[in-house]
Amino acid sequence: MKIAIGCDHGGYELKTKIVKYLEDHGYRYSDFGCSSSTKSVDYPDIAFPVAEAVASGKYDRGILVCGTGIGVSICANRVKGVRCALCSDPVSAELTRKHNDSNVLALGGRIIGSKVAEAIVSKWLSTEFEGGRHERRLTKIAGYTPGSYSGPDSSSGGFGSHGGSHSSGSSHHSIHSSSGLHGSRSGAHSHHSGGSGHDGSSSK
Repeated sequence: MKIAIGCDHGGYELKTKIVKYLEDHGYRYSDFGCSSSTKSVDYPDIAFPVAEAVASGKYDRGILVCGTGIGVSICANRVKGVRCALCSDPVSAELTRKHNDSNVLALGGRIIGSKVAEAIVSKWLSTEFEGGRHERRLTKIAGYTPGSYSGPDSSSGGFGSHGGSHSSGSSHHSIHSSSGLHGSRSGAHSHHSGGSGHDGSSSK
């Protein structure tokens, strides 16, 4: 397994601890930056290259760290083919692998400590996707484009569609999809001045 890892200044300290964990456990990785906790870095400049590296298939998984983990997770999920999960506990890390097949993990360097982060990373890297009913849900996510969602499919156990006529005495409850769900996924190009990534000696 080959891992792309990166952070902004707010996630630098935690990233160094995670890198040591990866090295100690024989994971191969490349460090996409940054290299300091004191020099301000815009998190999209790190998050997009890491996410694109995973989406391209050059890396199996990605790990991103910023102050809260929120900024990098928003960026990563704009890249088509990436399913980034922000986790603050090992249970969430396990379930997002089993149910969502997440391929990028986001962590908050100012939110969690190094021991919790190591437990999260360990669980996330060692848990396999369950498949089954979750495949159907991931297919819906992958096939989504703005304006394309037509509601739950009754054949797959969804809510079904409502008929066109309703009696005046009945109350009608409709389910609306939030417009906030569909940020367009742009293939933003960010240049990674690589070559400085570190590879462990063995792979998992």
